[in-house]
Amino acid sequence: MAQRENQPRVLIVGAGPTGLTAAVELARRGLVADIFEKQEAASHLSRAVGILPSSMNLLSPSGVADAIRHEAIAYRAVVFHDEDKVIARLNLNEAEDVGYRLFGLAQDRAETHLRIAFESMGGHVRYATELTRLTQEESSVRATTGNDSAVYEHVIGADGVDSTVRHALGIDFHGHTLAGKWSIADIDCHDWPTPNEFHGYLRSAGRIVVVAPLESTRFRIVSNTEHALATPPISPVESPRVASMAMTMRAIRPGGKPSP
Repeated sequence: MAQRENQPRVLIVGAGPTGLTAAVELARRGLVADIFEKQEAASHLSRAVGILPSSMNLLSPSGVADAIRHEAIAYRAVVFHDEDKVIARLNLNEAEDVGYRLFGLAQDRAETHLRIAFESMGGHVRYATELTRLTQEESSVRATTGNDSAVYEHVIGADGVDSTVRHALGIDFHGHTLAGKWSIADIDCHDWPTPNEFHGYLRSAGRIVVVAPLESTRFRIVSNTEHALATPPISPVESPRVASMAMTMRAIRPGGKPSP
């Protein structure tokens, strides 16, 4: 889709799900924005997991929802455990309308579908481009990256919790840090017993473990310990099938910091 004449120039800072969604929706209306992303390339890791019905409805007109639905996991149930005992089960597949389903898909895959849609409408993500300064001019904003700068009528900040745009505007981030350490691990597993169910486990000494499907054979493990895999939700004694499953590590983030 070509940019319409006399459209204002728009800059989006950050090529995560929020920035890409804004870019897709603007491009769908004939306004192709520039996107700056400081990372060298698209990430192959995932932070977010779930995709809510409201998000799928928003992404439907662009066709992104259909692409996501084709690959994502439609969660069938949320199951809560006290150690190995199931204490509650919330069925999620009662709604026949897919517009009310909760889906799970790794963030990098969702971003891929958004990026493909944006590029199909003439857009392009400028990776390895870090915004360093915003300067308010009379009727526009000057965005500086290294030794280069460009003028825009509108700037959208979608660059995360430590947002350069937010800092430039002097906007506080209202929130607080929770005490304690958490860790996550993404695994590739071809033999998980319940690949379309979200599980939460309360284990001894107040340990919490959550398992969320991301794709058909990709799963996220979250724990309120320093090492998510040190407190597996199902032990070999509890499930011989899980004990023998083929499992490959994709990524671990102990204490919230990525490692290869």
